[in-house]
Amino acid sequence: MNVFRTGVLALLAFCLPGGERPVAAEMEILPPRITLSSTAARQRLIVQDVVEGRYQGQVTGQLELVSSDPAVARIEEGFVVPVKNGAAVITAKVEGRQATAEVIVTGQEDLFQWSFRNHVESVLSKSGCNSGACHGARAGQNGFRLTLFGFDLQADYSYLTRQARGRRVVLSDPGRSLILTKPTGSIPHKGG
Repeated sequence: MNVFRTGVLALLAFCLPGGERPVAAEMEILPPRITLSSTAARQRLIVQDVVEGRYQGQVTGQLELVSSDPAVARIEEGFVVPVKNGAAVITAKVEGRQATAEVIVTGQEDLFQWSFRNHVESVLSKSGCNSGACHGARAGQNGFRLTLFGFDLQADYSYLTRQARGRRVVLSDPGRSLILTKPTGSIPHKGG
């Protein structure tokens, strides 16, 4: 019997009257260890049901997330947010069950530093802007060129800030910058 057919039969057994679903005996917070190392760091928490060592699905409903020390790390809409350096334990509680995750907070005395590599190039890559089908093509698209998959950060930085007579980044009026108006749809963008 193939794996697909076995899975379908197991699913039908749960859906038919009298079919028993396994009861989630345990749950786990993912990730189980969290390090927040800047003032802008955030970590979303996911709580999973665990049956016989296997994840069965996300816990929802009356889930409560609590920090052991809100002065170090607090919970905001399912995210752990750093407050000050230290350690805390996040506890998830639902229907008499609970799970914990460790949180270490560091770097809160340092000012947050924006990074072209981490905060701009990563967005261009995730959006596909520097792919071969878009601005990462050898000739670019519509007069704008990026290096393929961001392999040359200095070149991409120059293309964004120095070319097109400074229209891509307008320091005197950032709201007019093409790097903002094109992706937000304020100005038509053929690439979507």
